[in-house]
Amino acid sequence: TDLMTPDYRTGLLSVSPRATQEIRRLIRSMETPNVRIRKTSLLRLCNSGKDARAAIPAVRELLFDPNETIRVLAAYSLWNIGHDASGMLTLTDVVVTGSPENSCLAAYTLGEIGPSAGEALPLLEHISANGTGLMRLHAWEAVWRIKAGDDRALDAMLSFLKSGDVHERWLATYMLGNTGSKRLDMIHDLSKALDDSSTIVQTGAGFALGCIGPEAAMATPRLITIFETSEFDNALRMTAFEALSEIEPLTAQKFQTSPTRRPERIQRTSRTTRE
Repeated sequence: TDLMTPDYRTGLLSVSPRATQEIRRLIRSMETPNVRIRKTSLLRLCNSGKDARAAIPAVRELLFDPNETIRVLAAYSLWNIGHDASGMLTLTDVVVTGSPENSCLAAYTLGEIGPSAGEALPLLEHISANGTGLMRLHAWEAVWRIKAGDDRALDAMLSFLKSGDVHERWLATYMLGNTGSKRLDMIHDLSKALDDSSTIVQTGAGFALGCIGPEAAMATPRLITIFETSEFDNALRMTAFEALSEIEPLTAQKFQTSPTRRPERIQRTSRTTRE
């Protein structure tokens, strides 16, 4: 929310005296009472390279910011710019007591921290078993990223492909694509998701299958059909092409060199840009 926070953190520059001019500008922006500006400054800091490390003392101060979203973003930024896990207490607190949106963001950040967030596993596993909806899905993803290879987490994320909530199905496809797993049942279920009633879920399934690569060859016929059928959404057709490029590059190359068999923008796309 773009609220004006009355008791926001000040004096941040004084705790980061070695910051470059650009980083100092961002730190100064984090002292504004405007929440939106503080959020933007933290996210820009994450994209500022090694120079951003000089801001770590200032960002630690924001772990005590009165705004919940800022506290979570501060914890995320600390890990992003310096692998600093000092925001763990903030994250575990927000997972339990925060708004639904911030609880999901906190769980995601714990997953980003990975094995170093191992102390949060009991809490995340409790939420995974007893939470609801998107919070459960985010908690299971965090468990997988902290404890890679946990089949319970992968099984749970797979189960969300059958959810009645389209947003849960869509998010599950991308989470599964980012697991790095090549389990046969996962490939099978993602291939079935190419026939989902929602285009965004189909697109997510295509992305995930492309992440898996050659092991997802069973999906090739359906991906070709999607690619060659003009009635499908062009973004979905592009995703199908990009997945084919990862699964069967020679097949995709044949399509790429045939102007009559590709959507207008596919010739400029050779690989999915992954977040």
